Amino acid sequence: MRLFDRVFSGSDEMLAKAEESLSAIIAECGEDAPMVLPETAYNMACSLAYAGKKITNLRELREALDIIKGMMGKEYNTTNIFRTGVATAMAAEVIEACKYVETPTPYEGTVYHGHFTDAEVRELGVPLVTGDIPGFVVIIDEAPSDEEAMQLIKGYQSRGIFVFLIGGIIEQAVRSGFQFTEVWTTSRSVSSPPVRTSGLSVTSSPSSSARP
Repeated sequence: MRLFDRVFSGSDEMLAKAEESLSAIIAECGEDAPMVLPETAYNMACSLAYAGKKITNLRELREALDIIKGMMGKEYNTTNIFRTGVATAMAAEVIEACKYVETPTPYEGTVYHGHFTDAEVRELGVPLVTGDIPGFVVIIDEAPSDEEAMQLIKGYQSRGIFVFLIGGIIEQAVRSGFQFTEVWTTSRSVSSPPVRTSGLSVTSSPSSSARP
């Protein structure tokens, strides 16, 4: 049952971080503080897609966290492990969302991308449908060397695959002179914040694009 235990351990860790982040921002800003992600009609796409709940303030975000807790079971079956995985992604979304309460640009001045706007998600829609972008790949943490990191990134790019970078591989790319440009639909790469919650960009993008 090691796989199940790893899932449950990871979900507990993400939930604890979500509770900590939310409690801290509520203590600072109050429960009535608006919860608005920039340039999106869906706000928190995972909560909207999987729980049917549109979050507009921190009080509602706390209520959504109760829903997330309820989805995290400990039964050793595939149905439960899938539901717990979805809840873990939702908890990660809570952590990232808390960063946007005080500023719409928490990653300004860094190489990190952060939240995907609706326009950015739609911009991906056509090349995904036509097959110009055949898929996504997420690369987490460091490659054995800077050279191998660049070979890995460019290898996927050369096939038109959209690359999400998380963790140490971003620093390797920067050291190697890789340019993270605003024209990310051309370069087909984007760097996410250096924590595992940033993988939420991968899950929330398809979620928001799937909504009507």
